Amino acid sequence: MLSINAARQAHSAEMDERRYLQWLRIMEAHEELFGKIRPRPPKDVQRSLEVRNQVFSSPKNAVAFSNMLAEAFKEAKVDLTENEIFECYICIREKPAYISEILLPSRGKGTPPMQFITNPGIMGQVMKILENDRVKP
Repeated sequence: MLSINAARQAHSAEMDERRYLQWLRIMEAHEELFGKIRPRPPKDVQRSLEVRNQVFSSPKNAVAFSNMLAEAFKEAKVDLTENEIFECYICIREKPAYISEILLPSRGKGTPPMQFITNPGIMGQVMKILENDRVKP
């Protein structure tokens, strides 16, 4: 059993080294192609990371979010099976000027036309438009 673990660790270390060397080659190729210019991430990405770090800055904060999401699932009567969990991403963006900015990006067949939850005032407007958008028999 000991030799199996040793072999696994050696293989893992070898793969880590390979990945690191591949990463270095990619970075060198990127440098040759694009030079030293490094685009800054959009401010939405930076703000999302800031908020995410605030949420997970303490166990108390993270558990508060978890509890509120669990309560929202209960209140909405959305059931998860015993082997399922809910996962969400924190994405902060500027408040849109038009509701259509929220609805348009994800207009796929059978897909609800929004990918994120907004503040309650905007969410009410979105749901009103969605209800009016339904085809009536």
